[in-house]
Amino acid sequence: MLLLARRWSLGLVAAFFAVGVLHAQSWKKIGTLPVGSDLRCAYFWDVNHGVVGGAQCIYTYVNGTWTEASYPESPDTIKTLRLLDTGHLYAASGDVWVSTDHGATWQRTGLNLTDADDLYLGADGAVHGMNINGENMMIGTTFARAGANCVAARDDLPNPAYSPNNGAIWFSSQVNLEDDDGYSVVADSCSGIFYTLTDGPKIELYESATAGATWNMIYDFDQNTGDILAGGDAGVLYVRGLNHFVYRSLNGGKSFQNIWGTQAFGNTSGDRRMFAFGETNRSLVLFDGSAFDNNVVWLWDDSLVPSEVSVFTESHVAAPISDCDTVLIPVVLSSTCCALPIVLDSASSTPPLPIDSAISDLGKLGCPDTVWFIAILTWPEQENYTFHVFGHTQSGVLFDTSLASIVQAPQSAAPQFQFPNATIDLCTSDSLPLIITDPGCGLWKIVSVSFGGLGSILSLQSGFDSTLMMGQTDTLWFRVTLSTSGLISG
Repeated sequence: MLLLARRWSLGLVAAFFAVGVLHAQSWKKIGTLPVGSDLRCAYFWDVNHGVVGGAQCIYTYVNGTWTEASYPESPDTIKTLRLLDTGHLYAASGDVWVSTDHGATWQRTGLNLTDADDLYLGADGAVHGMNINGENMMIGTTFARAGANCVAARDDLPNPAYSPNNGAIWFSSQVNLEDDDGYSVVADSCSGIFYTLTDGPKIELYESATAGATWNMIYDFDQNTGDILAGGDAGVLYVRGLNHFVYRSLNGGKSFQNIWGTQAFGNTSGDRRMFAFGETNRSLVLFDGSAFDNNVVWLWDDSLVPSEVSVFTESHVAAPISDCDTVLIPVVLSSTCCALPIVLDSASSTPPLPIDSAISDLGKLGCPDTVWFIAILTWPEQENYTFHVFGHTQSGVLFDTSLASIVQAPQSAAPQFQFPNATIDLCTSDSLPLIITDPGCGLWKIVSVSFGGLGSILSLQSGFDSTLMMGQTDTLWFRVTLSTSGLISG
């Protein structure tokens, strides 16, 4: 909602537009890449744009077309693809490679993170790596983050590792899992819960509500799955099963269903990642093939149709006053899940108000964040405003927010008057100051001025009139003209 500074009162009505949810619920084979690709990992921005990596190869996917990326020399096997900031996609291989054009071209970074299984940004802002053997870096196979809390799966070790400070310092989890940890860990960035699978002989799903310090077993797959896990946000989890199954949970691992159906796929062995993306991880990419090739790419699209989910709420925020004539009016938007960043397309008000120059580019906002409107306070005592904010989430869900408000002038406390003693010299003209101080922001005006006693020789100084708007502390000058010597005190 909107809230003006303490000097204003505000009435609000908010409207959000949302309709039902449409589920596509279908698998689609989106590519068969050359034999020997042995695909291992993926990063997809949406169902039409993505990158996959495998044995000495990287391919981009754009609107149904696959193209091999350009690199100065063939990379080694790509073990992970990570978008660690908005402009840099990193690939862990023999070296760490980076692309600034959505995977089309790549260059070596020279970071010397040889054979990293996964990559992450540390507390120092630098790219760090982990691998299964801990050679020249920490031991780990998959990284997950929720805020400042980080967890690393450590395949074939008794427990994961965790860091409460963005990876600056790592600790072993305080309780061992019943079997060794598996290859994967994921996080629900909304709730802060982490999930990992054991590596067998019996596959069990564990969750941590303590940022990785302790773990509880929540689901037993027996021997029906591997240790490859994807998803996490909003409690949506995917587990790569044996016997041609893919299991999905929509409730944080309390229950699972097979979403693959009866159609057979090939190899399920090895540490081949799946990649979940989109609104609350409702889309999934995985690899398939014969033997250990994994050159077929499948897409599960259960995404939510844009503009069909309301994910925004309002909140009250006090607005600071920049001076006695200007107030900043905040329109605060909060996503129900911080994994759904807000992108503003436009903002306006009726009557029109300018938007604070600091965010006038209407760029990507966080969760939550604020659009500030600048109001210049004028009479009459109240004005009606309607604020409009239009935008979308990063994955395309649209929102349209309209908030109506009545802005009322403040009820100022009684002003304080000070008329200092003044001495007027013989045969001169001088001015007497009436100092008027308001304990609030002084949003009031002079209605009338009258004189007593010596009124015949007092006049209101030229340039002021009875509709003068006064500030927080201001002065009204009276012109005094004397024809004989005397003193005037007031």
